[in-house]
Amino acid sequence: MDRIALLIKRDDKFLVLRKEESESEEWSPITRQIERGETLREAARNETKTVTGADIEFVEKVTRTEIGSGNERIHWYLADEESASEENPNPEKVDVAEQDHEWFHYEEIEELDLDEHSERFFEEHGEKITQG
Repeated sequence: MDRIALLIKRDDKFLVLRKEESESEEWSPITRQIERGETLREAARNETKTVTGADIEFVEKVTRTEIGSGNERIHWYLADEESASEENPNPEKVDVAEQDHEWFHYEEIEELDLDEHSERFFEEHGEKITQG
């Protein structure tokens, strides 16, 4: 079973969401299970559009992590909001009017109550994703 985790970057901040199923104040990047016949990038684009209404441009795949016995994997991507172009001069941007979406500097993310997979990801790859 594969999942995507998508970090969207705006300037020097990252979009993080409060997890709906969490009883605490747990936060994570956009995540979703991959559906049959869907590519990883399609899943990331579709979930971003559903959750935020925005389109994205992929920057890079950061890593793949395995969970438990290795039957479940999380594919971590870094993306930017879509840039203006001739075809789309005013692309939709992420609207954080929702209480469960917020932009954070990396240092602020370290202080959040993250789910265990996100916490491990930021510990291992935080330096790499902040250099871009």
